Amino acid sequence: MANLLGWLVVPRIQVQRERWPGAHTIKAIPLVQPGQEVLPDQPVLQIEATKALYEPLARASLAPRLISSSPGSHELVLAGLRGRVLAVTPRNGVLIESRAAVVQGCMGAGYQVVGKLVMWDGKAISEELPGSLLIVPGPANLALLHQALQAKAIGLVASSIALPDLEGFLHTDLLQLFVSRDIELASSYLPPLTLLFTEGVGEFPMPESLKGILQSYEGSFALLLGLTSLAHHLLPELVISLPAEETGPDWQPVVPRHALKIGISVRVMGGEYAGVSGILDHLFSHEQQFPSGIRARAARVQLESGAYIIVPIVHLERIG
Repeated sequence: MANLLGWLVVPRIQVQRERWPGAHTIKAIPLVQPGQEVLPDQPVLQIEATKALYEPLARASLAPRLISSSPGSHELVLAGLRGRVLAVTPRNGVLIESRAAVVQGCMGAGYQVVGKLVMWDGKAISEELPGSLLIVPGPANLALLHQALQAKAIGLVASSIALPDLEGFLHTDLLQLFVSRDIELASSYLPPLTLLFTEGVGEFPMPESLKGILQSYEGSFALLLGLTSLAHHLLPELVISLPAEETGPDWQPVVPRHALKIGISVRVMGGEYAGVSGILDHLFSHEQQFPSGIRARAARVQLESGAYIIVPIVHLERIG
């Protein structure tokens, strides 16, 4: 699927997001009204699990343990965003407008959750991290996903993961999950850890620029959505509301642009270098011949390691 925002990271953008933790088996009661200003850690919904599909819901364990052990119990849903309530939706969700930084992933899984961003230090997770969104500045693996789950983290953002590890953790066929017409119902059977992968399947590193942005927001509340759907054109995203001091009268959003030009951040989307990121260093005025024998318009990309590669322009995606 094409990146819906156009870039991997949009550092300043005005967004409207419905706060709705997912699933068909909850009854929601709004705690706020249109026009009201809210903070990321402010409760905006009270929800109650119904009995119809409660067992799958219990396994999916919405948000920071939003559904407790007994049907009919009430729990609170945090806003996750700093901003203004625009409306209460027909299903009693809360629509919030916020000025935020948005990270969009290639794929993910799991319901919408709110938690504090915590950077992984590269060691085995030995302490509990209840209600946290774990940031892994590189590839994840099956062992790390299970460690995060045991530590009571509610979300994990990483660059990539091997397909067998991801399907082994989710206990499902990834393609079948992504083509499901009822993605919310299908997600109710997944483990209670919402996932986002910025680069997708494989062993690809996280771009240094993205790593730096996420580190700068460590400790902040963020809204993470893992749902990925080919049928409904959904991609996972991490939304981090900007601090109040960064949204003053002179605030201007960044408008994602798609044209390729010298000096921009790009990601290679196909061929032998698929998944790597770098800076577009040169656009060739004439077609280049590649080892396959194909001639095509091409660009030179400087990787974060300092190395250079030459790739067809059609394989490049602008990410910043």
